[in-house]
Amino acid sequence: MNTRSQFTFFNQLAAEAGWLIDWSQIDPHVFAHARTVAMHRDEAGIDALLYPALVPADEFAGSGPAAWTRQQAADFTRPRAPREPAALDRALNEALKQKLIWVTDAISVVMRPG
Repeated sequence: MNTRSQFTFFNQLAAEAGWLIDWSQIDPHVFAHARTVAMHRDEAGIDALLYPALVPADEFAGSGPAAWTRQQAADFTRPRAPREPAALDRALNEALKQKLIWVTDAISVVMRPG
């Protein structure tokens, strides 16, 4: 599955759950790298990139989420200069570290004595 196919799949999945994905928060090269890593090792990087980019769909009520998503697709798939694999690894690892912080914070809120 290529990046554009996953872009479409994740947009549909998010929309069905009441969310939109703000792809401007995700580097397309890092997303493609996360996809490759997911096929060979671990899919956690995709989640770490997508989760912080979720936007409640109701924020777009009446303002054209379809048009917004089309613009996001055009921006996300535009050609960009290639990046070095080491830089992609660093960016993906940083997203994974940030995800761990969010999960730890969420657990501490849930576990906090009332």
